[in-house]
Amino acid sequence: MRTFQHRPAVALRPYIDRLWGWEEPRTLALPFVTPGLGAELFFHHGSVPRIASTAGERQLDRGHLLCVRRVPLRSLEQREIGFSVVRIRAGALGRFTPIPLRELRDSQAACGDMGELHHA
Repeated sequence: MRTFQHRPAVALRPYIDRLWGWEEPRTLALPFVTPGLGAELFFHHGSVPRIASTAGERQLDRGHLLCVRRVPLRSLEQREIGFSVVRIRAGALGRFTPIPLRELRDSQAACGDMGELHHA
């Protein structure tokens, strides 16, 4: 397993908490994603994960935004995990998208189509 974590450039620190990532060739399920205050923008360069929530199971997009506020997500078992993440600070997401924050809450929005949201 290889993980990394970096602080963003000084000018981005009011908006971005950190850049981080994970690579794992073995098959496993990622940890439970619990509700939090920020949002995370994922870019998968390994296999694209499947998640389970109260809305059912689905595959996420290669690039997606997770904004888990009330409903936790469970990642299903996968192989060849590899992703990089931008962790956006609480309250800063509105600087990066015109979509109202209430619509992004508990969603897994694809980077390519932020207009169609998938709620938990």
